[in-house]
Amino acid sequence: MRLAITGRFGTMINVSDNWLEAIFTPDQERERKKAVRFARFLVGFHLAVIVVSIVFRIWPLPLVVTFGTFFGNFWRHFVGVPMHTGLRDNVADFRKCVRTIKLDPFSSFLYWRMQYHTEHHMYAAVPCYNLRRLYRAVASDMPERRTLFGAWKEMRDTWKRQQTDPDYQFDTPVPEDVVRDEADQDPLEASLGDLKPDSMN
Repeated sequence: MRLAITGRFGTMINVSDNWLEAIFTPDQERERKKAVRFARFLVGFHLAVIVVSIVFRIWPLPLVVTFGTFFGNFWRHFVGVPMHTGLRDNVADFRKCVRTIKLDPFSSFLYWRMQYHTEHHMYAAVPCYNLRRLYRAVASDMPERRTLFGAWKEMRDTWKRQQTDPDYQFDTPVPEDVVRDEADQDPLEASLGDLKPDSMN
């Protein structure tokens, strides 16, 4: 959470940071100013919510409007981290760098059915409410789904192995007849990785 707060306040006071430099080139000063104005509006709005709640003694208001993400963030973290962690990177096959996991209906609803995460990456234009149907349509070409706890166990095992082999990444088994040759990867498919700020390397 510290990074998110730092990023929002950093944008608000228009300080230079790696993300802004990566997103806005020097000739996009107008777009950068829009981002700064929006960050200031957002922070001002939440400060106004807090002031109104103090003046009128509406204590639940900031808890719901401003601080709601703090309360539910632990579950988003618990559910969201396994989608990518410990898997291969720099591969053209999303099935090897993203996990689809099983979730209970309530968590699935809160997470907008994004537990079908491999399918979401492969077909990003498919809306969240159709991801289950998409999963069923392509299931024969996909790796076996992990449970949430199974995914965390897989990540823990990967982490343990990385203590002695830092370059190790879990290689998800995929159906043999649909394995894609990584040499066929279009260079443009990986080009967005160059936008990542230096601090993330």
